[in-house]
Amino acid sequence: CDVGVGALKALQRLFNDGQKEDPRDLLGHATRAANSSKAAAAQNFWRLLKKVESLCQKRFAHLPLILDQVCTPVAQLSAVTLQVQLCEWRQFLDFLSKAGNTPGDEMQEDETPSEPSKKMRRIKGKQTVDDEGPVGVQERANGVTENRDSDDEMPLSSIRARNPA
Repeated sequence: CDVGVGALKALQRLFNDGQKEDPRDLLGHATRAANSSKAAAAQNFWRLLKKVESLCQKRFAHLPLILDQVCTPVAQLSAVTLQVQLCEWRQFLDFLSKAGNTPGDEMQEDETPSEPSKKMRRIKGKQTVDDEGPVGVQERANGVTENRDSDDEMPLSSIRARNPA
């Protein structure tokens, strides 16, 4: 399907080299990556989606058109649905940017770091930092720290390389 402007920025962010490729190809790669993921986050997503869709099916049992939309089979996310979610993610990133909390953006050489807002927590990827320090880092008994992030942080461009179209 054609990629709308709302999802385009998100796709370009996921695929660093995405400006050189057809956005429809990138959306296809992202959809296949989402549907084929075996990561814990993906498994949790499918479990949660099943629960949410079950609640919707009970609430809207008398509305067949809605029921048709709330029955997503596991690992069968459509490109259209993913595109809508990418648009939502882009809007979330825009919100963070306006609040001064842009995850993953590199500072320019001439910039100085800004003070994080006391009301907002600074988010960078999955690691959240607040006044008490970083969350998402675990210290083992031997004193070595390790990041608890999973394969979910793997760039999609490397997934695309392993799963050609």
